[in-house]
Amino acid sequence: MKKIRTVHISNGENGWHVLREILRNQPAFEVQAVFTTPPPENTDAISGYRSFRGLAEAFSLPLFEVKNSASLRSIISLAPDIIFCIGWSRLLPKDVLAAPPLGAIGMHPTLLPEGRGRAPIPWAIIKGMSRSGVTMFYLDEGVDSGDIIAQREFEIRFEDDAASVYRKSVSAMVGLAREYLPLLADGQAPRKKQEETRASWWEKRTPSDGCVDWSKSALENYNFIRALTRPYPGAFTYHREAKVLLWKAAPRDAGGRSKPGVILDVNRHHRSFTVSCRRGSLEIISFEGIDFSLLQQGDTLGRAAR
Repeated sequence: MKKIRTVHISNGENGWHVLREILRNQPAFEVQAVFTTPPPENTDAISGYRSFRGLAEAFSLPLFEVKNSASLRSIISLAPDIIFCIGWSRLLPKDVLAAPPLGAIGMHPTLLPEGRGRAPIPWAIIKGMSRSGVTMFYLDEGVDSGDIIAQREFEIRFEDDAASVYRKSVSAMVGLAREYLPLLADGQAPRKKQEETRASWWEKRTPSDGCVDWSKSALENYNFIRALTRPYPGAFTYHREAKVLLWKAAPRDAGGRSKPGVILDVNRHHRSFTVSCRRGSLEIISFEGIDFSLLQQGDTLGRAAR
């Protein structure tokens, strides 16, 4: 059986697990090389970052660390039959897209054409969605606009956060790879155009977008905090001059009578505190960046350092 010459592009946990699936369970695919980014000085700088060095060494794969998309043009000389590009936030150059006869395959953690663009997992939670999913599709010159191969849906529970939804998306990606890579190898994979009339685009998010607006409802702020928790940079607020990172919260019924952002209660035993929102309140259960002993009932949290 002729092996399918394969190049893998990724710097994320999701791409790492898909590559491991290919290497362990997809014998038709011969991985020629892995392209990734150099390890960041701070791994939090790339949400969901994972090094591919150990996996590449275990399977004796050439590993190339590139700093920009232009550097990916060296892939053309490898003459791959197929390219997998997963968890990569940059568009591939046109000549790289055109190189593999079987196409360049991506995976996006939404049910395309909904949620094209950046930060799909945080946005799905911020928007309070109860379901999302993963799409395997052919990459084209647009942003997440190529023909769909397959999709897999999953539930977003009220108690889920960014980490648990990220894990669900990774599991769905691996499941799609296991089911559809044999069809790609045989030239039998489905191909369906996206419905442009149903398309939506979600904007890029940066760490500075994580400031909590206490004038929103407790439910909105609960969704916001759980959407930005690890592996993302975290939601934050300010107490006096200290920036406080908020990792976990729980909505409470109390609140609404006090000004938004006022600390209603400080629980010394459980090391938590409750903050008033426009409707209801939030108990902040996990946080960092401040000496807990400094928090007092009646203090006000703000959107800028005080």
